[in-house]
Amino acid sequence: MTQLIFHLGDRKTGSTSIQTTLASGSVHCAGKTLLYPGQGQVNHIPLAKTLTDDGMANLRKPRFRAVVDEIAEKQPDVTIISAERFESVDPALLKRTMMLHMPDYVGTAKFIAYVRPHADRIVSEYAEQVKQGHAFGSLEQMHQRTLSRDRFQYTPRFQAWRDTFGDQFTLRPMIRDRLKDRDVVADFLDFALGGAGFEIRGTPAANESLTLEDLVLLRHLQMRLGERRNGELQSGKASTLQISTGWELARRLSRQPAASSTKLRLHASLADAVVTEYLADAKALDAAFFDGTPMEDELRAAPGRAVEVAQSMDLADHYGAESVRLIDVLVGQIEHMLKADPTIWPKLFRDSHHLAVTQEEKPARKGGGKKPGGRMGAGKPGGGKKLGGGAGRRRGLQPKAGLLTEQGSGDPNAVE
Repeated sequence: MTQLIFHLGDRKTGSTSIQTTLASGSVHCAGKTLLYPGQGQVNHIPLAKTLTDDGMANLRKPRFRAVVDEIAEKQPDVTIISAERFESVDPALLKRTMMLHMPDYVGTAKFIAYVRPHADRIVSEYAEQVKQGHAFGSLEQMHQRTLSRDRFQYTPRFQAWRDTFGDQFTLRPMIRDRLKDRDVVADFLDFALGGAGFEIRGTPAANESLTLEDLVLLRHLQMRLGERRNGELQSGKASTLQISTGWELARRLSRQPAASSTKLRLHASLADAVVTEYLADAKALDAAFFDGTPMEDELRAAPGRAVEVAQSMDLADHYGAESVRLIDVLVGQIEHMLKADPTIWPKLFRDSHHLAVTQEEKPARKGGGKKPGGRMGAGKPGGGKKLGGGAGRRRGLQPKAGLLTEQGSGDPNAVE
């Protein structure tokens, strides 16, 4: 029987890199076959949505049964289902669903999630929301919204997964020094393959962090694209046009070397507040899931990494007057073109991205300590250059044409 693996996210823990590596068929392993079901899907968010969206509950049975049927047809050694949307799923509902639609795997499936330290998660979540047009306010305002919803009080949520699935559930800290080869893709594959040697050929980069200057530029555009009611800019849930535009421009920005590369950071007073609010949760998570105190240590280190005052998100504070003038002209023209027919652009961005990225290749890198003699997935054989710890994964190759069905964290229901 196949070893079924559910990769549960979390959001902002390298899920997109894991998914594009799997979907592009870049993983090769001696003596093991891998199934990443869905006939080319880059992730399984549509499957997870049947457990979170009432309007999609009627699709639960056919989508889960489709996975079971594909496993039965292909008989792989390992099957991986991956969606950061599982962060929002009730584990008890997933178990009941499995008992109904994939009962053979209820007692043998494995579940793995990665958790990002509290301070880093707040910063990365804010950047993602700005990029996609969900948020226009300050980092501190987003912190207050997430705090009011206990969004990053991790322990109860992960304890529910353990209570439901016992030792079938594994939680890993998204801290580089704690990951195999300091790389989340290598760490996940080592887990999924049970320590067997593997090689990653032509694997893409995905979702790389943008600079503060890039985020300020994207925010300026998203404020023009955002919905207004009675003249007031609305935030909280972006349109499909905003999300797809944010992703496309972020990809283009990440491919161009930045003259300025300021990192988005917490400021000192906010870092202190984050420590106060989340210290108890960090301690509880460490005690329940990890050796040592990695989450507490990372949280306590946050004030030392903070800047003194809050970073501005205003365009004029990062660009000169003439640059601001030109940016305003270009942003106005982009807004005019996008809004002229907002339905065509998401598909156009997807298709042009696929066409561009499938023409680039990368050298292979290996993991797990053994030289692979077979293949897993559907990737083309590549060179045998050995690269350590994810250094071979840089900007360039992305999923093959037709693979991208839903963009990783571009989920409007995931935001505040």
